[in-house]
Amino acid sequence: MPNSTYSGPPNPKILIVGEAWGADEARVRKPFIGASGQELWRMLGEALPDIAPQLHYRAAELCQPRYGYAWLRYRDPWLEATQIGFTNVFNEHPSNNLLDNLCTIKANAIPSKPALSSGKYIDQKHQRHLDRLLGEVQTLKPNLVVAAGNSACWAFLNTTGITALRGTTSWSQWANIKVLPTLHPAYILRDWSQRTVLISDLIKAHRESEYPQIIRPSRSITINPTLDDVRFWIYKVIHHPPARLAIDIETSGGIIDTIGFASSPSDALVVPFGPHRYRRGTGYIIVKPRRNGVETISYWTPEEERTVWTLIGQLLSSSTPKVFQNGVYDLQYLIRAGFTINNLADDTMLAWHALFPEMPKSLGFLGSVLTNESAWKLLARQKGDTQSRDK
Repeated sequence: MPNSTYSGPPNPKILIVGEAWGADEARVRKPFIGASGQELWRMLGEALPDIAPQLHYRAAELCQPRYGYAWLRYRDPWLEATQIGFTNVFNEHPSNNLLDNLCTIKANAIPSKPALSSGKYIDQKHQRHLDRLLGEVQTLKPNLVVAAGNSACWAFLNTTGITALRGTTSWSQWANIKVLPTLHPAYILRDWSQRTVLISDLIKAHRESEYPQIIRPSRSITINPTLDDVRFWIYKVIHHPPARLAIDIETSGGIIDTIGFASSPSDALVVPFGPHRYRRGTGYIIVKPRRNGVETISYWTPEEERTVWTLIGQLLSSSTPKVFQNGVYDLQYLIRAGFTINNLADDTMLAWHALFPEMPKSLGFLGSVLTNESAWKLLARQKGDTQSRDK
């Protein structure tokens, strides 16, 4: 690998890709050896405590300024044991540690890449870094790239916005490889509250590194249902009760515009009602439901809607244990609509918060940590003006 400063075994399962050199990396020509690299080292030890713990502990003991770079002599053997490798997008130290100083106007930018940040495009003279990085990936053939920070996401996925992407696997068309975006460890030094988030992503990365494919769970979701679809699904759940019934509502304009149910991790029903309103700038956009391919103010006729709400009422009052995410929000609408909800068994947000109070508890975060779904916030960015704040 010419011009490479890669650190790690020759056949890693995980390749962690940072953004650019800092002063320490530029001096030693190795990735992740400065303050943020040392913190990444500590977090890796917490994420993978059972792999060569003595090697990791010895290196961590030496991660102090008075020992200089002595800790690196224990780093490579541990990376070999864990099958993890380190590299960066840019093997260069930007002046003042600002990636903006690698940027230029769009006319002089790398043609195939979007802006790294608003109006900031990487100068095409830095194409050599991408060529070197792609060569490393093709030579090392890891099962997974961990894209640490916006620059690594930009390189592999042609996008930025790490907070929406982190924790979910995506496929890099550029490098033909599975990618798990996460926060850069330098960000942790600025916001310590996000440390547990990065550790959770490293734990997930270890699981995902066991195979090179993206494996999504199989789902059967009934959307845009007919009245008979709703009848059949609710009849099935009432007469063949599942272990749990998950319930979630979407609201706008102070009313329920959509309600969803899941009887298992693989079977769900989505029932639309009326237009969904979401913010855009200082105003609102209204999205009308579509039935048989035609936009309409109400998805159901008045007679159908009365029947649908009656069926939903029967489901809500059934003895099947109910599960919500931030149920206090959903229940205020359902109770105000006159429904009786029996057997409120669990609230995933509260249960998670009780177990892990130091971590975020939103539905998006739980999905990123506990499932293999894609980053659904990129699939549908529309948000109701009264939507629950954990969405």
